Order: sequence, then C-alpha cells, then structure tokens
Amino acid sequence: MSSLVMTSGAGLPDASPTPAPASASTLEDRLAKELGVTGDPVAALAEQAAVGLVPPTIVVRCWNESTCEEAARLLRVAVATFHEAGLPGRKRPRFLFAARAGDLPRGVLGDRSRWSVHWWWKVWTRLDTEVLMAWRSDVGAEKADDALLRRVTDAVVAEVCGPDIDRALALRVAWSGGDLDSLRTALTLLLPDEEQATAACEPGIRMSTAHAWSPDPEIHDAWADGSIDSWDGRIRLVHGRHLLNSRPHELRVLVCHAQNRVLLPLIEEARTSLIHHLPELLRKGSHSLQDFCARARSQYRNGTSDGAPDPHELEIGGLSAAAYMLNLTTAQRHRLRLLHLARNALSHRNPLGHKDLVALAKVLTTDWTAK
Repeated sequence: MSSLVMTSGAGLPDASPTPAPASASTLEDRLAKELGVTGDPVAALAEQAAVGLVPPTIVVRCWNESTCEEAARLLRVAVATFHEAGLPGRKRPRFLFAARAGDLPRGVLGDRSRWSVHWWWKVWTRLDTEVLMAWRSDVGAEKADDALLRRVTDAVVAEVCGPDIDRALALRVAWSGGDLDSLRTALTLLLPDEEQATAACEPGIRMSTAHAWSPDPEIHDAWADGSIDSWDGRIRLVHGRHLLNSRPHELRVLVCHAQNRVLLPLIEEARTSLIHHLPELLRKGSHSLQDFCARARSQYRNGTSDGAPDPHELEIGGLSAAAYMLNLTTAQRHRLRLLHLARNALSHRNPLGHKDLVALAKVLTTDWTAK
C-alpha cells in the first residue's frame, strides 16, 4: 500500500502555494533514471517485486512537480499495476508521497482503501517542544534554584509558542525569564506584523477538531499555510500576535498554566516533606500531633469528618495557619509562608512575578531541615 503524508506549508523548502518548477523530464522519467531502468518504471518495479527484489521505499516530493496531477497519476498507476500483477500487499513496492494540501487533487485523499493518508496534524506535542529546547540549550552547570528558574522559563516559552518551534527557540534567546511585561516586549519584536488565521479563534470553530485525525474543512486552508495546528489537545495559532491583545488576557493565562505545570508538583513535594517532619517540629510538651492536625485541618473539612485527622490530608494553607504550634526557625516560617502564598496565587491563575519566582525557587530547592 502506498502512503501519503500531508504536511502544512510551514517548514518545507518551498512553503509558498505555487509548486516549484520541475525539470523538463516527467516524474516517470526521473523515477526510471533513479531506479536505473528503461521504459515504464512502475512496471519494472512490479517485475522486480515478482521475483523477490523489492527496492526500498520510494519517496516522491510532490511539491517539486509542475502540476498536482503528475504525482496523482503515478500513484494511481502504481496501485493499479501492482494489483494487476497479483502482488500481495506485503510484497508490493512502497511509495511515500510527501505533499502539501494543494500538491495533490482533493479526490486522491478520499480513497483510503487503496492507500493510507497520514496528516501532519497534532504531531508536534508539548514534550517535543520542551525536549528540543533542552537539547538546544548551551547552559552549563548551574545552581539548583537557577536550574528551576530555567525550567519555568522554558515551560512558559513552550506554552506561549506551542507548535511554532522556530519562534520558541528565538523567544528563549530574546527572553531569559522575567515578568509578563518583559515577555510581552520580547514577543512584540518576534511576532509578525500581520494577524493570521483569525477565523480559528472565532467561537463557531469546533474545538473537537483538535483531536481529529485531520484538520476540519473550516480550518483546512489555515492549516495548509502553516498558520494553525493541533497542539496539546487545543487548536493553536502558530503566528500568535493575538497574544499581545490585552482584552482576552490569553498571554497571562498561558504563563500561569506553564508555571502551574512546573511548580505545583514541587510545592506538593514540599508539603509532603514538611508533614513527614511534623513529629520532630512540634513544640515539646505543648501540643500533640493530633492537636496540630485538628488546628491545621482545612475549615472546609472540619464539619464533615468525624475521625482523627490524617496528617497527610493537611494542605499548605492549614499548615501555615497552625505554624505557631511548630518549633520553626525564622527561615522555615518564611519558607512556609512563601509556599502558601505561591500556592494560592497559582491556584487562582495569577502568574508569579520574577521576584516571587526567584524567592520560590530558593524555597523549593531548600530542605526543611536546613536552618
């Protein structure tokens, strides 16, 4: 079975809608020359396959052809020839037709019984973006809190740029972390002047297409010119100048999502670690662990639980409220207070400023036993 790989215009050698001019010879002529045969290259492939000489996968870059019909004709001829030769599917020579949406007739894509179509849609994920940024990083050895700040910065860049990896790499160079205003300034310099694919943001667009195997018809053209893609279960604009519009506050929300993704698990680890040290931190002779848990339990649970409080259920806010019952140093109290404030801010989708991030990074990379 032949395969089609449908790609958007972004990232190809020639991303313009007009195909690159082909040489004077036809696609069949060039294929015959590449295979070292005379006459019909498809028939020659069928003869070779019949005696067990199957060549490697043959790649056809459809954007190099003068018309979209030339590659389509080769595809139809190959399928028909191999079928008439009685070749079973596993012995048929394989073709890989790489094409943009306009490089093949639309009717070709409808016959999925004769070839498989793989759309370059929702292929690039958050993990791909973050791993590539980490791989391209030239940062050497650094302190734990600095490494955490860099993780937060990379997470913000990935969240803001989404599938636009070129702009993500450029943004990380232009913006080394900081507050929302500095991020907005860096984006202003990097984003194109024109607004693209605005229709993708309209309420009428069905977001379920983000999980489909191919882009829906209403966003097909925008995807084909590289303006939008499916990323992390959402439709994302590759060129995101709309993020600079203060009305929807989307940039603020994206920054908060990125900070939540990195910081909330670490705050949870700090909470668990503090609970583990509670017995040794209690003021001796004044309060029992049960008394502390009863005081630190969230007020929303006081009236619904009859049993003894479980220390592992205690939240950061409750631990902070009952901190007077613990024998904590000034540094430890400050640490607990910062964790409480950061947890509240992130839970209410309020992104942390640069100074708060620096302070929180030091707290999260310091053990509770440290004085």
